[in-house]
Amino acid sequence: AGFPMEPKIQSACCLALTNLQRGRLGSQRARRIAEEGGIEAVLMALKNNASAADVQTTGIVTLRKLVSEDAESTETFLRNGGMEALLHALGTHPGHADVAEYGLGILRPLVCHTKDMPERILSLGGTKVVLKTMQLNLARVAVQEFACDIVSNLAWAMEECQAQLISETGIPIVTRTLKAHFDSPNIQALSFAAVQALACNNEPSRKQFGSLGAVEFVCKALKKYPMEEPLQAFGLAALQSLVIDHEENTKECTRLSGIGLAQSAQMTHVGNPKIQEFGGMLLDTLQPWRTKRKKQPVS
Repeated sequence: AGFPMEPKIQSACCLALTNLQRGRLGSQRARRIAEEGGIEAVLMALKNNASAADVQTTGIVTLRKLVSEDAESTETFLRNGGMEALLHALGTHPGHADVAEYGLGILRPLVCHTKDMPERILSLGGTKVVLKTMQLNLARVAVQEFACDIVSNLAWAMEECQAQLISETGIPIVTRTLKAHFDSPNIQALSFAAVQALACNNEPSRKQFGSLGAVEFVCKALKKYPMEEPLQAFGLAALQSLVIDHEENTKECTRLSGIGLAQSAQMTHVGNPKIQEFGGMLLDTLQPWRTKRKKQPVS
């Protein structure tokens, strides 16, 4: 606090706070740091040294643990301009892997913290920041996981968020992640959730995802990872959003054995209600006669 404009000192102080949060007593110390005004001090350091990469990096890493400790710490963070400072750090240093990972790690649970949070993030340019960070850290697994989850939650929360994410090239960015991390079932599942959220009730999005090969990649992943329940559930949901009312995507999904993949998922995961729900929806879309038969009166 005595040297607010000295980046080296501020960075060293943030690093010291980070080190104090490690080890067996890390959580206890994190709560003590928060109680003693540590969150406010770190946020002040970020604001006073906005262009200093070292301060931004160590500050964001320090806040990751402090903010996640409890609800009171989260409120302290938000009340003292934490969201603005966080998005500024991410926006100023989108290609810095540590800032990206720890920054999105802070943002991820905050998206659904309150009903008005998505609108606040949107108004601060957060959608653009998240997508840029995602784009510049393709190889960083945690960044892609956090970003896909944030994108899907924002898109579901508000039509305006969905529209903004789409206009800021969110569809090719999400598709790029889907293709680049084919060997990661968790990233596949989270990217499928983002695909579903961006394509739902949006004809232009379906068309763009289709032109980028998203239907094919989802089908390939469903075939490769038959026992991964989250992947199967989100994959079936994504396919449903891609093919509904879209003739070309429907044909492509059928060609790639979408019917068999849905049936296999339902048989393999009998006890999973989401797989049963989305598998049934996809089968109804790919086989319209199923719906007609359901409506026929029983004689």
